[in-house]
Amino acid sequence: MKQSLLDCCTLCKGFIGYLLLLLIVVSCSERELDLSKTQIALNQIDSLNNLVAENANADIESIQQSDSLFKLSMALGYEKGMAAAACNIIKAQRKSFQYEDAMHFLAESLTLFENFNHPAYQADVYDEIGALYFDVDDYDQAYSYLTKALDFYEKNNNQAKQSAIYSRIGIIFKSEDKEKSLNYLRKSIAISTEIADSNGIARDLNNIALIYQRLGLYDTARSYYRKAMPINAEMKNWDYYATNLLNLAIIEKLNQNVDGSIELFSQLIPAFDSLNQMNKYAKVLLHLGDAYLNKGDYEKAITFFTAADSIGRKYAWLVIERNANWGLYSGFYGLGNSDSAIKYLNQQYKIGDSLRVQQNYQELTRLELQYKNNQFLQQKMWNQKMKNFILYSAITILLIFVALIYQLFKKQKLKVAKQMLERKVLQNELDEKERELTSFVLNMVRLNEKKLGIINYLKKQKHRLKKENQDVIDTAIRDLEFDQDAKVWEEFELRFNKVNSEFYQKLANLYPDLTLNEKRLCAFLLMNMTTKEISSITGQSVDAIGKARTRLRKKLGITNQDDGIADVLSSL
Repeated sequence: MKQSLLDCCTLCKGFIGYLLLLLIVVSCSERELDLSKTQIALNQIDSLNNLVAENANADIESIQQSDSLFKLSMALGYEKGMAAAACNIIKAQRKSFQYEDAMHFLAESLTLFENFNHPAYQADVYDEIGALYFDVDDYDQAYSYLTKALDFYEKNNNQAKQSAIYSRIGIIFKSEDKEKSLNYLRKSIAISTEIADSNGIARDLNNIALIYQRLGLYDTARSYYRKAMPINAEMKNWDYYATNLLNLAIIEKLNQNVDGSIELFSQLIPAFDSLNQMNKYAKVLLHLGDAYLNKGDYEKAITFFTAADSIGRKYAWLVIERNANWGLYSGFYGLGNSDSAIKYLNQQYKIGDSLRVQQNYQELTRLELQYKNNQFLQQKMWNQKMKNFILYSAITILLIFVALIYQLFKKQKLKVAKQMLERKVLQNELDEKERELTSFVLNMVRLNEKKLGIINYLKKQKHRLKKENQDVIDTAIRDLEFDQDAKVWEEFELRFNKVNSEFYQKLANLYPDLTLNEKRLCAFLLMNMTTKEISSITGQSVDAIGKARTRLRKKLGITNQDDGIADVLSSL
């Protein structure tokens, strides 16, 4: 039966390897993967990771398969696959006590985990890293990573994960603060009870018993172990059941009940052998050897210590070897066999030295990992500071730019306002000059109308006068009709030039053949004066003004009857 099971396991491992190889070939056969093929590859990675996780044996092949899945997931940038494979690698190395390899894997991959975008996958890896540090008794690092994972699980109400981490943190404080340890364990068992997690309940009962055992409250500890055992038996968790029994045996040993402890330890040898729990099997052998030493049965003690030493050498478990050799030294010393006693004592010292070297190496690896982690955190902080600096600098530059734009806008606004004010002042001045010019022209019109009235009056009264006086009247009429007051014209043109400063100059440039009277006629027409008003000012008849306008049209080149002289002049 056992051989059949082994054959099935071998077949299953071969199948996993075949699937993994097929997945790699399919994933890498094309340079560009379309979405459907990529999704198929990711689904296959998930399936294989789950298959490896379900494999209870922590063997080299499982680790290699997980490592291949990890590298493939990393090549595809698939965080879920990387996280699951990393957890399988660390878990398998923990189960097989390959702590150095686990630490090296962690040192090489920690930066990758820290840069995960998805917090759920990051939390799962942190949880497993915390368990690794827990196993190597680095409780500070274990607590750090476990609490990081716990923070995510609490936010997302993953009660099963919360309970497991509370339980592990409770064990972390088992030596330093037993009350704190019990508080965490009570939190854990409360959650396990709430979600009806029998595994969690049995686990927490065992852990609470451990704390009471450390407190020396053996009866209380024993009661908790006995509560956990039927739950594990009902669920066929024989590994945990055997662990409960082991702890009960240790309590009997601590109570100096040597025979009772030997009876329980003896029951555990076939249990751990069938469960393939060789580490615990070796520990039971050490306990039995120690129990028989206490009874003075050195030969039986040597038998158990020898078996434990054989297992320790097979799996390179230096702690087991050291304790076994110390037991062999004590056993042979008790029999009076000095040569063998000295032999195993020396061996124990050598193993102790090797163990210290190994522990130092593990410590160096841990420090290297911690250094890399600190470097990563410092780099992360530096990057964040740089981001903040760039952000604040950008905001400052933006504010300065906005301030400059505002000042320029304000300055431009003031400039525009000043220009508008200047234009308004100029316009007001121009309006005032236009009013003065208009008023002056109107006065000229009124004055000439008065002259015309006087002339008409003199003409009507002429026949009533004597002949010698009529010559005087004719002279006065002639003087009035041909009166050309140069000062009046100078005053008019001076006022006109104030309003239309460049008019005469442009007119002369464009039409150099215009006479003085024609230029003055242009000025009157620009002011929209009527023929009658022009006649009254110039003293010419309306007909004469009409003819003058006709001649002016020709000189200005106006052929279209619809175009007025004033319109053409305004364009100047």
